[in-house]
Amino acid sequence: MVSIGLKPHLSIVDMKTRRNDISPKLVSALIEECNIYRVTSPPGKISLEAINLICRLLEKTELSKCYIIIVDGEEDMLALPTLSCAPEGSAVIYGVPGIGIAVFLTDNAIRYLASNRLLYLEPVECM
Repeated sequence: MVSIGLKPHLSIVDMKTRRNDISPKLVSALIEECNIYRVTSPPGKISLEAINLICRLLEKTELSKCYIIIVDGEEDMLALPTLSCAPEGSAVIYGVPGIGIAVFLTDNAIRYLASNRLLYLEPVECM
């Protein structure tokens, strides 16, 4: 997205692709302009810390600002709280390994389904 000139309001990255480190150069343009946050979220789980931060940042309406969450662990499952908390009409885009990307435009039904799925997960504290 960044390479074609699109600047996301919120980016969530673990600085890896398929478990291999990626070059910080790929996100350096965004890092220079955005507010950076760090969270821990273990592989295959979603930390309460990550959910709270994602929802708090998505409540911010200053679309001229951008935020990056750098995850210590794995960001794969963080699309779920993002879908749950994103304002109606938001585009939530995430990578699907070996396939490409998935794009969801949020509405009440998507947010409900994502929130419902979150209820089935065991909460994880990572402080």
